[in-house]
Amino acid sequence: MLDKFFNPKKERSKVIDTGDTAFILAAAIVLRPRKGYGKESFMPHNLPMTLIGTGLLLFGWFGFNGGSALAANGIAATAFVSTHLGGMAGMAMWTLVEWLHRGKPTTLGAASGAIAGLA
Repeated sequence: MLDKFFNPKKERSKVIDTGDTAFILAAAIVLRPRKGYGKESFMPHNLPMTLIGTGLLLFGWFGFNGGSALAANGIAATAFVSTHLGGMAGMAMWTLVEWLHRGKPTTLGAASGAIAGLA
C-alpha cells in the first residue's frame, strides 16, 4: 500500500538527482580545470601506493563477486574466474594500446586497465 504513495527510487530520481546535478554543474563552473590541464602529463606522485591500491581493489572485487553466490559452489567459482579474466584482459588490452599509442607500456597503465576491465 505504501509503495503506491511513496517510492524512494522515484522520489530520489526526481528531486535529489536534479539538485545534485545543479550543484555539480555549478562546482565545475566555479572550480575550472586545473593548471596545465591538457598540456602536461600528470603522473601519480607515489606509484607503489597506486599499485597497492589497485591490488586491494582487485582483492575486494574477488571477494565481492565470488561471495555473491553465498556458497562455495560452481557459481562462485565461475564468478571468481570471470573476475580474474575480466581484470587481466583489461590490463592486457590497455597495455597493448598504450604500447602502440605511446611507444612503451607503463605500470600505471596496466593498473588502470585492470580496474577498467573489472568495471
